[in-house]
Amino acid sequence: GGNAARRFCDRVFPESGVGAKPYKPPVTRAINFASEAAAVNGSTWGWINVWATWCEPCREEMRLLKNWSQVLKQEGLAVQLDLLSIDADDAESQLRQAVASGLPGRVSWIQSDAEFKAMQEYLEIPLSAAIPIHVLVNPESKVRCIRIGAVVEDNYGSVREIFKNTF
Repeated sequence: GGNAARRFCDRVFPESGVGAKPYKPPVTRAINFASEAAAVNGSTWGWINVWATWCEPCREEMRLLKNWSQVLKQEGLAVQLDLLSIDADDAESQLRQAVASGLPGRVSWIQSDAEFKAMQEYLEIPLSAAIPIHVLVNPESKVRCIRIGAVVEDNYGSVREIFKNTF
């Protein structure tokens, strides 16, 4: 799976030992959306997708994320997709509309820009990085892969290989 990780990930962290990075979910707002994010549950991979309603590439890749998570599940590779919105305070109605339209994962709303910045610093993501950002977390809650930028159809093979094999 190492080649898949090199092709797909901008940053790879080791599974254990020096440099291993436990996933620490950022603080999210108390929202009364139907779907609420939770921590990775320890038996599946977690896929954290950092997005916003105003981000065109983010919205475009939702269809792919939905299809991929369904196909992965059919192959016995259950993945928990968590959609972490970085929308501004005044975007609640847009976020509610997006949730109502049917998104492919659990939705949470990051509490503040400062909280997002802290997450970027912890995960060693450049503060200048554009969303979407994808964070793949193994069942032991260790960050294994970070991708900056949208996923495209051609990435499926690499993603599947990452979830299928430890690398």
